[in-house]
Order: sequence, then C-alpha cells, then structure tokens
Amino acid sequence: MDDPNVLEIWNLVFIQFNREPDSSLKSLPAKHVDTGMGMERVTSILQDKISNYATDVFAPIFAQIQKVTGAEPYTDKVGSEDVGGRDMAYRVVADHIRTLCFAIADGARPGSEGRDYVLRRVLRRGVRYGQDTLKAPAGFFHGLVDSVVASMGHFYPELVKARDYIVEVISQDQHADQLMAEEQGLEVSIDGFNKCMDQQRERSRAGAKSTAATSLKFQAEATAHLQNTGVGRTQDAPKYQDKDIESKVMAILSSTGFVNSSEGCEGPVGLVLDSTNFYAEQGGQVADVGSFTSSSGRTFEVQDTQVGSFYVPVAAGYVLHIGQADGAFTVGDKVVCQRDQQRRQRILPNHTFTHVLNYALREVLGDAVHQKGSIVLPDKLRFDFSHNGVIDAQKLGDVEGICRQSVQQEQQIYSKEVSLEEAQKINEGLLSNPTADSNRQFSVEFCGGTHLKKTTDAGAFALISEEGIAKGIRRLVAVTGKEAAAAIKEGEGLANQLAAAQKLHGQQLETEVAALKQTIDPATISAAQKAALRDQLASLQKRVLEGQKKAAAANKQRATQAAVADADKAVTAGQRFGIMRVDVGLDPKALLEAWNAIQKQHPKLPVIMFSTDEGKGKALAYTGVPADLAKRMPAGEWLKAALDVLGGKGGGKPTNAQGQGPHIHKLSEAMNAAKAHADLIMSSQ
Repeated sequence: MDDPNVLEIWNLVFIQFNREPDSSLKSLPAKHVDTGMGMERVTSILQDKISNYATDVFAPIFAQIQKVTGAEPYTDKVGSEDVGGRDMAYRVVADHIRTLCFAIADGARPGSEGRDYVLRRVLRRGVRYGQDTLKAPAGFFHGLVDSVVASMGHFYPELVKARDYIVEVISQDQHADQLMAEEQGLEVSIDGFNKCMDQQRERSRAGAKSTAATSLKFQAEATAHLQNTGVGRTQDAPKYQDKDIESKVMAILSSTGFVNSSEGCEGPVGLVLDSTNFYAEQGGQVADVGSFTSSSGRTFEVQDTQVGSFYVPVAAGYVLHIGQADGAFTVGDKVVCQRDQQRRQRILPNHTFTHVLNYALREVLGDAVHQKGSIVLPDKLRFDFSHNGVIDAQKLGDVEGICRQSVQQEQQIYSKEVSLEEAQKINEGLLSNPTADSNRQFSVEFCGGTHLKKTTDAGAFALISEEGIAKGIRRLVAVTGKEAAAAIKEGEGLANQLAAAQKLHGQQLETEVAALKQTIDPATISAAQKAALRDQLASLQKRVLEGQKKAAAANKQRATQAAVADADKAVTAGQRFGIMRVDVGLDPKALLEAWNAIQKQHPKLPVIMFSTDEGKGKALAYTGVPADLAKRMPAGEWLKAALDVLGGKGGGKPTNAQGQGPHIHKLSEAMNAAKAHADLIMSSQ
C-alpha cells in the first residue's frame, strides 16, 4: 500500500536462494529469516513520529548540520514539499556521517578498493549534498563527528574511544583528491570520475565471470552436496603434525560437478578426503602442496588446497585438494598424503613472525596500529596495517630490532585449541603472568595457521621494504630463514663497500660511488639499513660533487692559461687563426672559459681547441669565432671539418660551437683538417 499514513514496522526477508551469474536460483545450504525491525523504526513508533528522521535519534545531528552549514532548520518534508531538496540533503548528510563514524571506529576507512571504496563514495556523496544543497563551507564534514559521538557514544563506547581518529580520517579524505588536483591546476569532476569507476567495475565483473567459468570453485553449493550425501567433515588436525598420513577419498569434484571417478575428467579435479595433513589457504597463509599416492601406485599432484564450510555455526569445514591425477582416482581409494615438507618449513617462520611483527609495530607505533591484511608465502611475508604517514628509518630499525631480538632470545611459542565461545572471552594483546618467577609477558593472538615451536627456529629476520598502498594503510615486506640471512649478508657486504669507498679519492671515488648507486637501490636488504646506506652514499656523492667542482675550476684555470699562451704565440707569429690542444678531458665549460679569456686578449683571433679523454675514448673540439668574422667563417662549419674526421657531431652558434667524436686516434688528422678549412677561408679574403 503506497500511503504515507501507513508505516511498515516489521519486514521479514526469507533468505533461501543464491542468484547465479546466469540469473538461475540455487538453494543455499542454510536458510534464514531476517527481521527488518530496526532501532529507528521502533523509535518512531514509540515517539509517535511519521518518519525515522523526525525522532530524537537524528535531532542532535540535524542541529549540528544546521550549525556548521547555516542552512534553514530541518522540517521533515519529502518529495515536492521539500522545495530545493534541503531536507533530503539533511537526511543524506546525517545518514552518511553516522555510517562513516561507525565504520571507521570498526577499523574500515575510505580507500580505493572494496569496502573502503564504498566508504569513500559515501563520504563524497555526503560532502557533495552538504556543499551543493546546504551551502556548507569546504571541510565541514568532520565537524559533524562530535554530534554522532555525543548521541551514540553512551551505547557504543568504541565511538568515544576512536573519536579523534575518526575526525582525522574524515578530515584527510574529504580534501585529498581535490587538493592534489588543485595543486596541479586541475578541476575534479566527481560525476565523471564516478562514471568511469562504474565502467571499470563492470569490466572487472565481466573478467571475473570469465575466469570463474574455467576454474574449480569450492562454494556453498558443493559443501551442501557433501553434507546432504552424508560425507563427514575433513579431519584436518594432522596439518599441525610433521608426518605423512593415510587417508581415504570421500568425494571427487570436477568442473562439471561431483563424480565417482576422475577418469575422463578434463582439467584439474578436487579430492575431498576423510583426513588431511595439508593446510588449506586461509588467514593469509598460502595452501600446502604435495602429492597423494594410491595403493596401486597412482599419484595425484596437489597444486592448491581450499576449505569450504556450511555457513552455519555448528558445522565444520571440508578441505578440497585441487590438482592433476596421473591415472584414475575413485571414491573410496586409500591414499598416502605426502605434504611438501620443505616448503612448509619455509612457511612456518614467516607466519610466526607475522605475529611478532604485529607486536613490534604496536610497541613502536602505538595501539592505533591495526592489521589490514597479510600474506604468508614460502619466501616472504607481507603485512598491511593502519598508520598515517611514512615510517622513518629509525622506527623501522626499532621494529626490526624487536623481531631480531625475538629470534635471538629463543622464545617459546605456545598454542591452544579452544572453542569459539572461550576464545571470545580472551583479549588479544599483551598479557602478563604475575605468578611466574620473572613476571613474563606474553603476546596473545588468535590464529589457525601453522607455526614454529620457538623463535630461534626462524634463523634470521629482515624487514626489507615499507610503502603506502592506500591512504592510511602501510605495507611491510619481511623475510626469515635463508632469505633473511642472504639479505643480512648482502647488507653487510654493501656496508663494507661503502666503508672502503670512504678512503678513495678523485676518479676512483667517482667510479665507485656510481657503482654503489646502481647496487644499493635494487638490493634486497634491511629497509632501515638501506636508508642508512643511502645517507652514507649521499655523503660520498657530495664529496664527488665537491671534487668535480674543484676539478672543473682547476680545468678552467689550466685551460685558460694554456689557451691564452698558445694564442699569444699565434699572434706573435703573425698567424690569422689558432689551432691548439688543451688537455681538460671532456669539459666544454673549461674551453668556453678559455675562449672568453682569448677574446679579451685577442678579440680578432678565431681559434679551435681540442682535448681528449683516453679513458672514455673520445675527443672534444671547440671553435670560437669573432662576431665580425662569423658570417664568412661560421663556427659550426669549422667544427664540422674537424668532427668529420673524428666521427662525431656537434652544434652551436655562429660564434662558438662544440662537439665530440670517438676516433681519438685521428686527432692530428682532425687538427690538420681544421687548419686546411681555416686556410681556405682566410685565403679568400
């Protein structure tokens, strides 16, 4: 019934099907009834208000919106009665600031992907309605946070605790894109941006559907089939053990569905066993790989391991082992599960030190650090976390130091499997044991991954990079074991090279600094150490620059003295031009200085000067011609006569030109060619 006087209080939603990409409906393994009676709706009934927005739930927020925007008060009008859409704007702004406050307090924040991008859209829409319709000043949005905290904080204390952080995040993000654009003299078209993003998401969805059609997926429908056919859950406790196990094939999944045998199946197939010692990819840790061997000698190469579950609290998961079969496997076959133990042993320290790294970050940067993602691979670990701004080298070194200290101290790692109910009563973080002999401290975190028994088994630790991946999100990459040992060794080697370079001078120092620059930047070493090495290298580069400046000054002085002396001799001998060799390497500025000095002493004398660099295998030629002679004897043409012999090219002005050539062994021939050219020009006067 479409009547404003009729209010829907309670709307029941029966969650029963999943709509597939082809629009078909498939039954969900678990079915629910969702009740739609929200707090605002109940409040409107109790307060006898026609809409949720007319209740005291929104009144404090509307009052603050009016205060910061200067707009007319909210009147709870809709449709054609809401002239100019003012009340609509009030509702949008209020709804959006509430959404953002709760989401940010829960650990999300505006960003460029996934749920973070949804929040960024919410923020931009709220800002747009406030500024376009309510004529709010720029930067107004974070000024509404306190109204939400004041009205909701008593019931949701996390809002009070996170108040400053919420203000900071909203304040930064509401300006970021526009400010960056304005700095470049550009104007942001939000509507155009949103349209492009929508198009990109459609392309992404299309690509995902195409990929999904050719891959093996272990989803709700598959796990429901296993449950309905009486297949028991996979016993995966052996994944924490370091040995092969015997198991039994309970189900086989192909690209077309469940089959009794893998014979004739195209592409990869998945085996569900009654028990497994393989870890299924979850919690950031990659899946185990390895092989199964049947009693008849057939092998199955496990390339991936996935876990599926029933989406109901009481059900455990099934584990699907995806791979290629060498021969047919049939439901009921007995197999020996052989996990790639070498690979697992490389994964263990990386997962354990993901937790150690998390602890170290909170120790150095504070409790505002929250994990935003991680991946644990055999050769490295990656850890994403919330933090505003770049982490300086000193703090990176402190974080790395805590992790390395953990390796050295042989700290025991304890684990205990508990029920979900019991786990929820435990506070993650730093706990102490006052009954112990030395009041030992323990870092407690929830995890289902595989770990070391003690920290010394990691062998070594190196934090190799730090970067920002989104606004307020930083990413660290670290290595353990042999990869960390290699990074430490390489870092020590570079440090020794830099120390040795400190003793060098002149061209040797310049050559070594150039080589170190090429080596240090791409090196896989400690990020803190790399920053320190770059600082040392910068100091050496400064020395090189100072040496180059001194050498250039000496070159100019030497070139000037030698060139002026040769010019004096030429004029004394009655020569009409000068051809001279000045040894200043490939320094055209020195020859320019010499030409300027010659012009002062002998303003009518054209000259061509040559210099060589044996190490670089090149010759430099420089011509200087007085202005009143430049039309008849352009400097470029005179230069070309010499460079044609030297195999090079050059250019410049009619009064001066320069160039280089590789045929350094033809220098005498080039000087003769320059003399012949000048003789020809001068003889025609």
